[in-house]
Amino acid sequence: MLSQRSRQRGSSSESETTPSWKEAFETFKLSLRNDFEKSIGMLESNLEKAIESLSERVEEIEKRDEDYTNRFLGISKALEKANVTINENAECINNLERHSRRNNFRVVGIKRTENENCSTILQEKVLSKFPNGHEIRIERCHRDGRGVGDKPPHILARCLSFQDKIMIMKSWRTHLKDQQFFIVDDLTRLDLKEKKARSAKVKELYSTGTKLRFVAGKWRDARGNRTLFE
Repeated sequence: MLSQRSRQRGSSSESETTPSWKEAFETFKLSLRNDFEKSIGMLESNLEKAIESLSERVEEIEKRDEDYTNRFLGISKALEKANVTINENAECINNLERHSRRNNFRVVGIKRTENENCSTILQEKVLSKFPNGHEIRIERCHRDGRGVGDKPPHILARCLSFQDKIMIMKSWRTHLKDQQFFIVDDLTRLDLKEKKARSAKVKELYSTGTKLRFVAGKWRDARGNRTLFE
C-alpha cells in the first residue's frame, strides 16, 4: 500500500517538473534567438554604415583623382606648348647663328707653329692653290679652340664675299687634293649634329654614285633639294 502511494507521489512530482523545464528551455531558445537577431541587426547596421563611409571615401578619392588628372593634363599641355616654343626659339636662334657664319670656313689639319700668322698661312698654303686665290678677300682669320690631342685647332676664316666662300667650298677638293689638310664649313652646333647623324648614309649613297652636299642645315642633292632619309 505504501509503495503504491510512493509511486503515485513520484509520478505526480515528475509531471509537475517536466513542464517547467520545457518552459525554461523555450525561454532560453527565445532569448538566444533574440540575442542572435539583435547581433545580426547590429552587424547589418554597422556593415551598412561601413559601406556608406567607404562609398563616401571612394567618391572623395575619385573626385581627387579626377582633379589630379585634370591638373596633370593641364601641366602636360603647358609643357607641350613650352617645348614647341623652345624648339621654335632654338630653330630661330640656330638660323640666326647660321646666317652669322655664312661667310666662314675652317681649315683643318695645318699644324700650329710658334708666333705664326694665320692670315699669311691661309694665303700662302691655302688660297694660293685656287685660281685667282689672291683676289679672295678675307675679313679675319685666327685659330679656333685648343685642338684635340695631337690634332691642331682649326683655322677659322671669314670671307668678305659670300660668293668667294661658295667657290672655296665647291672646289677645294680639286685644288687641295694633294695637301694634308682640308676645308669644312663653319657649322652651328645643331647643324653639325645633323650632319654627323646622316654621314654614314651619305657615304653609302656616295658609293652608289649619289653625291650630296650639306647646305643650310640639310643634306641636299645637286639641285639643292633636301634629301629625305628613311
